Amino acid sequence: MSNQEVKELYEEFTFPLKGNHGDFLKNYIYPNILSQPKYILDAGCGTGNLTIELANKFPHAMVVGVDFSENSLTQARALAQRLNIANASFHFYDMMEPFDLHEREKRFDLVVSFGCLHHIPDPDAGMRHLRSVITDDRSEERRVGKECRSRWSPYH
Repeated sequence: MSNQEVKELYEEFTFPLKGNHGDFLKNYIYPNILSQPKYILDAGCGTGNLTIELANKFPHAMVVGVDFSENSLTQARALAQRLNIANASFHFYDMMEPFDLHEREKRFDLVVSFGCLHHIPDPDAGMRHLRSVITDDRSEERRVGKECRSRWSPYH
């Protein structure tokens, strides 16, 4: 599927409908975070469920959810408003494009992307774009990434 076809699919069928993907964060991400992140990116946030869970888990962090489906982002914003989540925001972003940091001086301490890189035409480019916005101190990113790869990939 082309990037445009995937985008059109998610505009019509927003995802996820509810839930947090079977406690993905609790089981795989939280145990590997050694310090409290201040800026968190949820890339491919969809309807915002994981973004809001991150915002609740780290109430002193600013959590940014990005997605290329405006319909999903509309649902994410409504959910955050309904739940009174003040430390999360949602923005349009296509992972095939370089991430524009002109609006913020700080980079992200933690970047989470669940279930979306495999949907874009060039997952390596998407990963490069996401890695470009991680803080210069990448020790935690490497630790979390290594742990997740070892659990899910035969190529770790």
